[in-house]
Order: sequence, then structure tokens, then C-alpha cells
Amino acid sequence: MNRVKLKKSKKGSSLIMVLVVTLLIITLGSVSLSMSLSNVRMSSKVKGYNEDYYNLEDFAANMLEDLDKKLKECEEQALDYFKKELYRQERSDTNVEPVSNFKNPSSNQKFIYSRWKNSVSKATIIPGTEIHNTQAYDEKFEKFFNEAFNRIYYSYAQKKLEGFKYPSEEEKVPNDMDLELTLRNSKDFSRVGENDDWDKMGLTSGDFKISFTIKGKEGKKLSGDVAIIPPHYNTLKKEQYKTLRPNPIWTNALVAGGTMRFESRSNYNIYGDVISMEENKKDTTGIYFGDRSKLRLHGNLITSNNIALYGDSHNITIDRTSGIITKAKEKVFNNNYGFDDQNRGIYPNFTNPRPHEIVEDSPNPYKKNSIPLLFDDIIGGNVYCNLFSTSTTNAKIQMRNIMVKDRVKVNGANNSVKINNLLIGTGSGTVECINDPYSTDINKLEVDGAYIADGKGDLKGFDESQSRHIYNMLSKPKQIDTNWFPTNTDEVKVLDNIINKKATTLGVGGTRSINSFVNDENLKTKQGQPIPEAASKIRYIKSNGTLELKNGEEINAIVYGEGSITISGNGSINGVIIAKGNITFKGNINVKYDETVIQNAIKESPYAQQLFAPGQRGSALTLRTDDQGNEVTYEKENLNNSKAIDRIQSKRYNIIKWNRK
Repeated sequence: MNRVKLKKSKKGSSLIMVLVVTLLIITLGSVSLSMSLSNVRMSSKVKGYNEDYYNLEDFAANMLEDLDKKLKECEEQALDYFKKELYRQERSDTNVEPVSNFKNPSSNQKFIYSRWKNSVSKATIIPGTEIHNTQAYDEKFEKFFNEAFNRIYYSYAQKKLEGFKYPSEEEKVPNDMDLELTLRNSKDFSRVGENDDWDKMGLTSGDFKISFTIKGKEGKKLSGDVAIIPPHYNTLKKEQYKTLRPNPIWTNALVAGGTMRFESRSNYNIYGDVISMEENKKDTTGIYFGDRSKLRLHGNLITSNNIALYGDSHNITIDRTSGIITKAKEKVFNNNYGFDDQNRGIYPNFTNPRPHEIVEDSPNPYKKNSIPLLFDDIIGGNVYCNLFSTSTTNAKIQMRNIMVKDRVKVNGANNSVKINNLLIGTGSGTVECINDPYSTDINKLEVDGAYIADGKGDLKGFDESQSRHIYNMLSKPKQIDTNWFPTNTDEVKVLDNIINKKATTLGVGGTRSINSFVNDENLKTKQGQPIPEAASKIRYIKSNGTLELKNGEEINAIVYGEGSITISGNGSINGVIIAKGNITFKGNINVKYDETVIQNAIKESPYAQQLFAPGQRGSALTLRTDDQGNEVTYEKENLNNSKAIDRIQSKRYNIIKWNRK
């Protein structure tokens, strides 16, 4: 299309210009246009045909510019309302912006809150809980945001434009012009309330208009209608990088907040650590073995209370971990012998050696003949307890290391207790094997490494011929330099804390409670039933409930008990078993700590993430491996963010009528 170029001329004497202007006047005289402010400002080249119309439109453009500034303030207030999440409050303080800027603060606040509560909050609650379905909430919130934003913006605009004047009172309308402004509202937000129909208060571009008429010289007149429209926004996807850190509670095979019972005449095979977190109480059994029970444990057996064997003919072996993947435990403890690297204060405060110099199998021991005092739990085969006691006959017990606060006590006939490496008695420190008074058989206690105690107890039944070294902590030791080995009872009792902290705080210190490691509020409904969405990854057992394994059944899951639970039957569980109360085992049961099962559940289930969130420790877990074989410890995820929004429509009003007469 060829464009006609007009030369600027105030007199308009050109014949061509007269023809063009005539056509323009005829064409534009009664045509309604939809245009923005940039459309309103007429080109200076048109000024030449009639300076009066140019001045009227220039004045109108300035008026709309002022209107836009006022609407921008309304828009900013609406954004501020959402950023402060005031829609969540039923009765927000009407003296606080931006609520106070509503046309009617109290009624509008109830109107908005009621809609959010019913269409978003209540509509996305998981039945029987107070927890939202995150994905459903995000979807419904985005719809609510755009609808509510429009209504909030209009309410602000109605109040802001009451008595709208242009120019302001300080300025004057030019003497040669006369301005008339009229606000027209088909919907009034001064009367809405929480029970008003949300849809009826939906807005279109014709619901809120400003009509104006500007009169100029010689009867020239410019009139128009401007419809107030809300700018359009979308909620942004916020991009964040998710990392997961291990929780020491799930780096074990079995953890009970109370006691652990292995009932009679059953076989148990366990791969991973077994911990009773029960607080240390006098004469309390933390781990119990019934008559003729058989346990082969590849891991560590830990309690700050007693380990007791009842009945007879037990067969208990505590051995090395035997190839179990323990990367998560290593990330928690950083290879520090079962202690959190951030809690160095739980190490014994020995005068000269450093902790890594007194650990078993240390490559750089403090002395050539030094005796290790710290066991490496990653290797496994260690027992920590107050008293290891058996009053049985024909028991066979074998372990790598044992640390006791009281003693190892073996009563009864034909019992064999073998400690392959080291026994440390930290409290009264006796190792006692008392012959059954009705039997002439001698019990046998073998320690292939060293026996260390405080010298208060005797060594009844201790087979020195089967032990390489016997050391008495507070008497003159043999084959060892005394300049570093502790001779102070306070330092000896520091070793008691090793047992306490490994058991009651899982080696990380802090609060002695299982509640500091888990939060199970999101796993159950208000009626106490497990949430179905969580069941595929977490086998939830109610307090005093039973999980029965049938016909060799194999379960791959996180098993969680809200209180005391029973595991019975014949089968296997791969993953981890955790209970806030006691755990009782009945039957022939295999339990294997499985990091893959646990980590997949945590990565895939928000319920598992929430369950273990309180106790996260150590460095980030590996979530995947990239194409080059490198470990990746983060994962990008996109979430709707109610506080981050994207403006996709720039206009705040539409010109729906524009007439020159």
C-alpha cells in the first residue's frame, strides 16, 4: 500500500491535504476504535489540518497517561496483596496496606478469603488430613490467582478513581477547553461479602468505564469511553535444585525408639545395624533374645541398656557387614567411626592421641602397641551395651568387639562366648563367668584381642590362655606405655558416652529422642489411618499393629510403626524398619538394609521426604549418574510460585469509543 505523506502546515492551503483531511474526518467521525495510549497521540503531521483537534487529543492523551499512573498504583497494590499472601487471612487488619485500600476492606477481604478457602485450600486437602496435595494446589491456585487478581485490582481502582479529576486541583483545564468525566460501574465492589456469588462478580471490559467529553474552540468536541481492564499475569514456575541428605535413622536395618525383642525358637538373619534407642534405665533390657533363638547379624548391635538372653541353646553371631552398601552412613559420619563429624565433642578427651590414632585397624596408630578404643562401625561386628548377660546353657555367642558399661556376665553351663578382637569395660568393668552351681562344666570366655577394664572386678572364667593381651585400666598395664593411656576415672567414663550417643542419639548428639529424627504427621489421616498415596513407598503400621509375612513374602519398602509393632511370619524385608515404640519379631525373618530401596522411596515420595526431613545430616546423596559417570547430587524441579508472577498483558485500559465532532 502506498502511503500519503503530508507536509506540516498550520494553514492547510494544499488542495491534496484538504481532500485527505475531508476523507479522514468522514472516516473517523463515528468509528469506534480500540487503541492504547500510543494510538491516541496523533502524529504532528496531522496537526496541520486543524490545530483545535490536535490540542483536544493531546489533552486527552495526557489525561489517559495520568489515569494509567493511578491504575499502575492499583496494580502494584494487588501484587503486594498476593506477595504477602493476605488471601489466607479471614480477617486481615484493615489498617494495614494493601487491605486498607480496598473499596470496602472488610467485605472484600472476606470475599477473597472465602474463595481461596473453598476453591483452593479445602479442595486440595488430602482426605482426613490437613495436608495439601501439592500438585493439585498449584493448579487450582493459578486459576484462583488470575480471577482474584482481577477483582482485587478492580476494587482498588473503584476506590482510587472516585472523584477522579484531571488535571489535579493544583492545575487548571486550559481556558479554551471544557472537560466532563463520568465513571460508570455495572458492578460495585463496595458491597461484596464472603457469601456473594464469585462468578457474578466476574468482570468484563465493559463493567467499569470512564466516559469523557472535551469541548474546544468553535464547537469542536472530542468524546470517548475508556474501559478499565486488569493486566494479565501467569504464576511463574520457580526453578530450584533439590538435594537430599541422609538421615542417620534410615542408615540402619532396624531402629526402635523402645526395646527390641527376638522371640523364642526363631531364626533371624539381619544385614545392617540394629539399634534400641531406649533411654538408659537401671536394669532395663534394651535387646532381648528368647529361648533357642538364632541370630546372624552382619552389622552392629547397639543399646545403652542391657542385652539379655533367656532360655537356652542360643546361637548369636555379630559379624562384619559383608558387602552391604553403606554409602549413606559414610556420608553422615564421614568415616568417623559412627560419629557425626560435626560433633567432635563426643570423642574421648585423651591427652595425647587423636581419635584416628586410636581406632581399630588404624594405619597410623599412636603407639606400636597401642590399644584401640574406638570401633569402626562401617566394618560392623560391634556390640555396645550396658550389660551383656546370659543365664542360659549351651549358648554360642560370637562377636568382633564389645564395649560394655557394666560387664559381660555368663551364668549357666556349656556356654561359649568368643570376642574376636576387643572388649572394653568402661564402668564397673568386670568380666564375669560364674559356673552354674549344678554343673561341673566350665564356661569359656575368649578374647582374642585385649580386655580393658577399670580393675574393680574379677576375671572369673576368663581364659587367659586364649587371650593375647589383658589390660587393667587403673592398675599398672602390661606391654604398653603409660604416658598416654588414661588413668583418670573421669576419662574412662567418657567411653560411657560413646555407648549412650551411639544408641540414644544415633551418633550425632543432640536431643535423645526418636522424634528428633522423624515427623510422621503427614503419614496418617485424622482418623489415624495410613494415607493411600504414601503406602507404595512406606508400609505404615499403626501402634500395636502387626506386619505378617506369609509364605516367604518379600517386601521392598520403608516399614514405619507409629508406636510398638510386631513383625511375624516367614519372609524378608528389604529397606529399613523403624518404630517409635518397641519392635517384636516372631518367626523366621530376614531383614536387609537396602539403600537403593530407601533412597528411591525418598526421591519419589514427598511423604518419605517429609518423614525424614528433621534428621537430615551430612553431605548430599547421589541422585543419579551423568553420561560421563559423574555423581550428581542435585535435581532441578519446577514449581508454581505464588510470589513470582509474570505480566503477559501490558494494557490497563482499552479505548472502546473515540469520536470527533
